[in-house]
Amino acid sequence: MLNVALSLRRLTRAPNACALSAAFCAVAVVLSTPAAARASQCGPPVSTSPFLSDGYMVAWNHQLDRVAYAKRGATGLFELHLINPDGTGDVRLGADNPQMPSGNTGSPGWRPDGSWLAFSAEKSKHPGSHADAIPGFGGYSDIWVATPDGARLYRLTEEPNDSSHGVIIPRFSPDGRKLAWTARVRSPQFLSAKRAMGYWVLRVADFVVDANGVPSVRNIRDYRANGDAFYEMGGFSPDSRSIVFTSDYATGKWWLNQIYSIDLETSRVVALTSGDYNEHPSYTPDGRITWMSDRDVKPRLNALMPGTDWWVMDADGSHKQRLTYLNTPGHPESSAKAVWAGTVTWSSDGSRFIGDVQTDLFSQSGEAIWVTLSCPSALAAPTT
Repeated sequence: MLNVALSLRRLTRAPNACALSAAFCAVAVVLSTPAAARASQCGPPVSTSPFLSDGYMVAWNHQLDRVAYAKRGATGLFELHLINPDGTGDVRLGADNPQMPSGNTGSPGWRPDGSWLAFSAEKSKHPGSHADAIPGFGGYSDIWVATPDGARLYRLTEEPNDSSHGVIIPRFSPDGRKLAWTARVRSPQFLSAKRAMGYWVLRVADFVVDANGVPSVRNIRDYRANGDAFYEMGGFSPDSRSIVFTSDYATGKWWLNQIYSIDLETSRVVALTSGDYNEHPSYTPDGRITWMSDRDVKPRLNALMPGTDWWVMDADGSHKQRLTYLNTPGHPESSAKAVWAGTVTWSSDGSRFIGDVQTDLFSQSGEAIWVTLSCPSALAAPTT
C-alpha cells in the first residue's frame, strides 16, 4: 500500500508533517549483544546491485531456489513471474493454464516447502476499474494459490464484489500451517485522514490440503488492535506465533503509519516504532525485523517527496539501525533520484536480501535490487 499512501501524502502534504516517504538518518547502531552473538548479526555498510529492471513484489523460496515477482505485462496489467536468483529461467506463472486469472495478479508469498505460491488476483468481473485492483491497492481481489509450475490453481477466498472488499499480501507461516493476509472491510475515502486508504483487518487462517491435494483455508480469524483503521500484513515471526504489521490505528493519520507486532494467541499488540512514516515489516532469518521509514530523509531539489530506505531492529523494537542510503546523495548505493524501498525477501543465511524499489509512485514503475550486508567490527551508537 506504499504507492497509494505516499501518493496521497503528496496531495495532502502538511507543513509540519514528517518527511513524506520513508528513509532514515545516517546513523548506524551498535547491537547490545555479546561480541560472539554480534558477529552473526550482519548490518551496514551494505553493497547493492541490480536484480530486476522491471518487476517487484519479490518472494524467494529457498527449497526451489526460485523468486516470484510481479510486473506489468503487455496488456498493462500486473502478472506473476518466476525467475532464478541468477536472473535466468524467467517464466510467467500459469501462462498455459486457462484457469489463471486474467486480471491483475501480484503480492506473491511462498509456502516454505515450495509446494504452493499464494497471491492476490483481480476478479474476472466487477463494477470497478483495473486500477482499483492493482496488487498494492487490492480492490475487487481474492486470494489464490498455485503450484510452482502453474498447472494447478485454486481460489481460497471469495470476497464480496464491491468497493468495500478486497485483499493484499498473503503470507504463509514458517511452519506452513497458517496463511495470513490483509482484507479490506470498508472502501477508501480519499479526503478523510483516517479512512483515506479504507479500513482493513489482519486475517489469519489454517491452511489445509485434503487427501485429494486440494487446498483450502479454515478457522479464519480477524485481528486488529483497536477499532477501524488501516492494517497491513507484514509477516510471521520465526516461531509462527505472531505477526508484524503496519497500521495508523494509534495516530489516526495514514502519513504516520507505525509498525506493530501482535501475538496470535493473546492478541497482545506491541508498538515497535513511533513518528515518521513506517511500512513493510518482515522478519529476518535471525528473528530481527526489517522495515522501511521516511525518517530524516530530506527532499531533493525540485522534489516534493523524499524517498525511503530500509532499516532493521530487534524483534522488541530496540536497536534500530539504518541499512541503506538509497536517497542520500554521495553514498555508493544512492539513486539519481528519489526511490521508495518496499518489501524484502531474505537469503536463508541472512547475509543479503532482494528488495523492491519503486521508481515512480504514480506510474507504479518498480525494480528489484540485491542488498548485501556486512558484519563490521564496530558500529556507531544506537538510534532510538
